[in-house]
Amino acid sequence: MQVLDHFQVRWAPADPHFEICYHAPGPDVYGDKDGDNLSRRIYYEVDHDRRLDRAIMKGLQCAGLEKYGGTVVAMFLHGLNWN
Repeated sequence: MQVLDHFQVRWAPADPHFEICYHAPGPDVYGDKDGDNLSRRIYYEVDHDRRLDRAIMKGLQCAGLEKYGGTVVAMFLHGLNWN
């Protein structure tokens, strides 16, 4: 069974900005802090006006779970405030 090591969802217009990236454990990528590369990583870059559905976020956190297991680092980049 094929497993993705990386995927990226990006909304094309420059405004509003919307991007979600997933990275399997491995090389450092933009947004990583010390030791993050040992885990699966999901990084969200979305404008203040956007709200992501909690069910979608939970589903994204399952990406790579079967192959890599362990924890997932999920982070909103650029200091955006989310509820």
